[in-house]
Amino acid sequence: MNRHEHERNESMRLMDRHRDVLLARARAVLAVDPAAQLVGLVVAGDSDAAATLRRFKAEHGEPLPDGADVVELVTRQQALALLRENVPALLDWLESGPDKLPLFCATQHGARLGWTAL
Repeated sequence: MNRHEHERNESMRLMDRHRDVLLARARAVLAVDPAAQLVGLVVAGDSDAAATLRRFKAEHGEPLPDGADVVELVTRQQALALLRENVPALLDWLESGPDKLPLFCATQHGARLGWTAL
């Protein structure tokens, strides 16, 4: 297995591992605010996206520990800002819709988009 296949498999494994938690969190938010546009993030602590996310969070007084993996919900606008800075080629591919929770996974050597049904 080459490095690219390993990274692809790792990002799929991370999305699968955290999908249910992100889905439960999204459903809880949407129960209170049905118009919320959310994206589930799974970001490896050693990825470029994690460094960007730590900077974004620090700017808003919500520091993240260095090196820690991040699994959380963000707004669609926050996800787009993260994509714009780290993987702009994926901007047009971020799924959206009232019945979908878009997912973004970043590892040290790559990124992947997906979604899960709400």
